[in-house]
Amino acid sequence: MARIRTIKPEFWSSPSVTAMSPWARLLFIAMWNWADDTGRGTFIPRELLGFTFPNDEEITVAEFRRLCAEVRRECAVLFYESAGRYFYSIPSWKKHQSKHAKHSGSKLPDPEGCNEIDPETMQVIGTIGESRRNSADSARNSADSAREVVLGTGEQGNRGTGEGNRPSHVYPQPVDNSEQGSTPSSETSGATGADAPRPDWVRGTPDDPRCPQHEHLQRWDVPPCRDCAKARQWYLDQEEAIVEATKARTAQRRAAIDNCPHCDQNGLRETPEGTLTRCNHKENQQ
Repeated sequence: MARIRTIKPEFWSSPSVTAMSPWARLLFIAMWNWADDTGRGTFIPRELLGFTFPNDEEITVAEFRRLCAEVRRECAVLFYESAGRYFYSIPSWKKHQSKHAKHSGSKLPDPEGCNEIDPETMQVIGTIGESRRNSADSARNSADSAREVVLGTGEQGNRGTGEGNRPSHVYPQPVDNSEQGSTPSSETSGATGADAPRPDWVRGTPDDPRCPQHEHLQRWDVPPCRDCAKARQWYLDQEEAIVEATKARTAQRRAAIDNCPHCDQNGLRETPEGTLTRCNHKENQQ
């Protein structure tokens, strides 16, 4: 159930807000409305998208998750998983929404001890611990903090963590990822269309896609535009193609290793001299 919240005038000029795109700013406000009185909310991307942008059909769920990641990055909002469900929590809620804040009584789980997730990928990136919270509070209250960030209200003097306390992304690599020219991966790269040339109607970057008409505008001046949305979709399609190509190459490498009688599970074989070398998976080994 959405609720009425207080947004102060200073919100719009606060550094953390001006660092975000206009779409992310609107999303951040909507997250305050969507949260309960302890600053926690359910995080079902499609549901929150429908609440935030009910009449903007051009925004895809993937694009919406990108906006959530932007809010997390700039405003230190916690996204987490508990018992297979996803939630978010606004750390500064009790301090800055005193009119609405409650210190207990939420029906949603506390983020403490839960798995933190990247809202863009929905993957676990760490565990939310007391040390992380203490560090965030310390950074917000430090007089010599590097930049002033307002987490939700626009009050000057409140400091946020930005990216300082974010866990680093650690992506698992295939066990045979270091193979060089020994499996079909070396012959198939780029064959899926993942490296297709960018069409003339796509401008900007994957993080800031544009149509030709809006190419030179400041990010905050770009209006809602179907052609810009098409450019965003083109970049997303390229990313998906890269992911699929990577999966295909990984599967080919794994199959080559599994079907080879000469190497171990990591794609290494022993030479007559007793040393290990990368296997080329050919029938007659020397």
